[in-house]
Amino acid sequence: MWSSFRRVSLWIGGAVLALGFAASAEAQTANFQGNCSWNATFTQFTCQYDALLPAGNPSACPGSFIWRVRFDYSDGTSTGLIPPTTKPSKTYASSVVNPNVTLTVICWSGAQPTLNRTINHPFGVPNGININGTWN
Repeated sequence: MWSSFRRVSLWIGGAVLALGFAASAEAQTANFQGNCSWNATFTQFTCQYDALLPAGNPSACPGSFIWRVRFDYSDGTSTGLIPPTTKPSKTYASSVVNPNVTLTVICWSGAQPTLNRTINHPFGVPNGININGTWN
């Protein structure tokens, strides 16, 4: 179901080119998975994140497209705006317990859905990302 129609005009070589696309009534979503593992001495763990996983329910901008994504970490650092196909990594000291990761998806339409997940260390958190587990 289409809720509205958007028009974008471009000036190309002395002519105006009008492009239109319909904005979907479906909700934009942020979703991601992570895969974390300890180093050999268990003094730190590194997590890799993917905004296009899980494959059955990835981040999406129906009626538009994902322009960029940003991962924000609980220590105040961020990836900045990166392409959605980028899989950033973050290394944490073993003393960091249950850090949070927030994904913000920037849709071309202007929508910015977000999702926050917790890294499970040392105990499991529902819907969290496990260390030394599979992508989840």
